Amino acid sequence: MTTSRFNTVRAVFATPSGAFAGLRNERPILLPILLLVVGAAAVALTTFMVPLDTLIANDAGAAVIEGPPAERRARITSGILQPAMIAVLVLSAAAAVIVLLLMFAIVLWIAGNVTRDGVSFHDSVSLVAWASLPTLVTDIVRVASAVVRQWWERDSIALDVVFFGLDRAHSLGFPVPPLVEVWVAALVAIGYRQWFAASISKAAAMGFLALGFHVAARFALGWVV
Repeated sequence: MTTSRFNTVRAVFATPSGAFAGLRNERPILLPILLLVVGAAAVALTTFMVPLDTLIANDAGAAVIEGPPAERRARITSGILQPAMIAVLVLSAAAAVIVLLLMFAIVLWIAGNVTRDGVSFHDSVSLVAWASLPTLVTDIVRVASAVVRQWWERDSIALDVVFFGLDRAHSLGFPVPPLVEVWVAALVAIGYRQWFAASISKAAAMGFLALGFHVAARFALGWVV
């Protein structure tokens, strides 16, 4: 991965139109997906910044980890803090990001073929991956907030945060808060217009489709998690 690719990452945030214009010919996939996976994994790891005493004392936690404090401490120590559990949580977060990106790409690919813009599946995956980079902002914020919570708000923690480092509506780092969803949708529209010479109305439609996907995914995960 060359320095120019990381410059492109910065450009996606600063000058997205120019960034997507520069990506038009190659349309790479690996770097943005790798960054998104690392971000999700980092958020997942914040689970293990939760102090044991906080987990044990948490009223919501008692619904899952029953028994007196000493017994719950032993079960937590022998379970959630084991390396295998850490690996499972991190891999689950990474897998969730990849699966949701692929679902997002499939939706965009189908739409691009319905409109006869010649969108290949590779094109769709690349566009979705690059347009999703703003979710890294929320990953950074969540990791930072976990650090703050670790040192200054140890007693203020919900069960979803205990087990996932996230809240119920935003499990596994995806989807993200509404403002960033709009940001991602705008990048989809900009990238689609740049790559496929689409009209403003068609590019905007793809952006609204992207926003609809995120809202639907967030709603679905809110029921599942």
